[in-house]
Amino acid sequence: MAAQDKRHCERIPVLFAMKCRDKDSAFVPFQQAEILDIHHHGCHIIGRTHFKVGEKIFMSMDIPSEGCLDLVGKVTWARAACQDTCFEAGVRFVKDDPSSTETYSKLLRFCRFNIPDYKENP
Repeated sequence: MAAQDKRHCERIPVLFAMKCRDKDSAFVPFQQAEILDIHHHGCHIIGRTHFKVGEKIFMSMDIPSEGCLDLVGKVTWARAACQDTCFEAGVRFVKDDPSSTETYSKLLRFCRFNIPDYKENP
């Protein structure tokens, strides 16, 4: 029996670069990654860093219309990809204050209006 899709929000397919690291590792360099899709609560990322489920990560991305956006997320799932040379993860945005909610909203708005061929379902 196929696994039931637990998604409650529509995904916006994107592909843009970001940097990420464990939130508590301030002295560890950022690792390159890419966001594959985004939705109202989080995103799907891929990169060479293997994060653990439950771990909080710090994400930074340069958005042309907004500049550098920094977000914190919590890894909800993770798995090996690309023959174990890179890893995928589902990340739920941590929106614990008005500034993080505003930052997340800027990112989502950018994706909605600047991704070619994206059309929101009516």
